[in-house]
Amino acid sequence: MYIDNVRKTLNKINRTERERLIHETKKILLSKGKINASVRPAEIEKYLDNFINGKETNIKYFEGFIEALDLLFVDGAKDAFLYGSSKKITTWREILLKITNDLPSKKFERYSENEFLLKEFKALFITIVEGCVDDDEEITLQRFRILNDLLKINK
Repeated sequence: MYIDNVRKTLNKINRTERERLIHETKKILLSKGKINASVRPAEIEKYLDNFINGKETNIKYFEGFIEALDLLFVDGAKDAFLYGSSKKITTWREILLKITNDLPSKKFERYSENEFLLKEFKALFITIVEGCVDDDEEITLQRFRILNDLLKINK
């Protein structure tokens, strides 16, 4: 049942999400030393198709798919196992969780209970994102990089 739910989830994702899943799976497996750099995305996609269609699949690829689901969707793996679906990120909280769940914050830790600072931090984040985002993905990326570089200068 749970494995079939994961199959359903992976079968439902669109082409863009599928390509991202394959890319993230490769990065994950490379970082853990489970595959080498010569493994092509087409090979990973073959294992993905095999898994979705109930054919034999190497467990290391399955593990990579599960971890990649968590990177691409909030509670991606959990929702895939339990519900056979994954939800898209839709709230500021989900965006922040996705991009910050692996980063410690020693500098800001002492302020973590200060509601006024947290409110300003949230407002700053939203202002930055909304100010940088454009319909064109390349322009958005360029704006984020420029702002990030500008902020790094003052360190």
